[in-house]
Amino acid sequence: MFLYTTTTVINAVNAVDVLGNALLDNAGAPIARYKDNDGKSFSVIGTGTFLKEEIESVYKRAYTAGVKEQATLSVTQQTVGSILRLTIVVKLVGAAQSDYVNFTYDFKQPLTIDIASTGVAADDAAEFAKAINKIKTEYGRSLFTASAAGAEVTFSARTNDQRFKSIVLEKIGAVPLNTLTPEITFIAKGTVTVPGNNGFGDDAWMLKSVMLPTYENTRHFGIIKDERPILGGNYSQYTLKYVTESGEGGVCLPYNKSVTTHVFWVAADQDAAFEAALLEVLPDGIIEIPTELNSDGTAKDGVVKKK
Repeated sequence: MFLYTTTTVINAVNAVDVLGNALLDNAGAPIARYKDNDGKSFSVIGTGTFLKEEIESVYKRAYTAGVKEQATLSVTQQTVGSILRLTIVVKLVGAAQSDYVNFTYDFKQPLTIDIASTGVAADDAAEFAKAINKIKTEYGRSLFTASAAGAEVTFSARTNDQRFKSIVLEKIGAVPLNTLTPEITFIAKGTVTVPGNNGFGDDAWMLKSVMLPTYENTRHFGIIKDERPILGGNYSQYTLKYVTESGEGGVCLPYNKSVTTHVFWVAADQDAAFEAALLEVLPDGIIEIPTELNSDGTAKDGVVKKK
């Protein structure tokens, strides 16, 4: 009971009841959803009041927009009738779907297309794009889409979590007696032109990580309607660590401390006001987690923001 985490979604500046009606004070004025109390504490209706001296740290991870990855491949001119083979391996990052399951630990799906060259690079590129767009999974979805402009094929991810692991164009030579090992000649390799990004705090993230769209969470007479993520809300995450004395005979031995974590998802239109109120009780500021990585792929150190 002295070690737990709360999760609160902040959509508006004023508090409402479970049915969405505004909460009013004894003077009939709206009650603020969150506020600082003269720099002594920070209060959030429905979550609690946090004393300044007992807030150990606050981390912020800002909303980051998702990006669908794109890659290109230049098709070169080949002799008429030669067999061209295009192999594309698309994988998932930060997601898991049954149609990507294979014998490896990665969730990836290889796609191989063979065509007979027309002798014109632009026509071959158009044929590859046409074939890709016709291929569907067992659920009727396209893995990704493709388009051709001249001799260049552009591959576009369907979702933010797809990545083009490899794109290779080859030519199949004469078929020997053993048809399993034909002569294969490498022609070209595709390159990623727009790196993908899963996004953070966007609609997809909030629906899968914060509040699943179950019947109980979406029904008309459901509770805490004011804490349902709003589509297009673009939420930033604030994580507050709160450490207090648990009292004599407390169960949190040997330190006798109560350590709780409180996560707030704040909509973009409330972010600045929420952060300003929170900074009033944080002499050491908020540690903002960068959304980008170092050149070696490691996480950057947090940046301290003060009022």
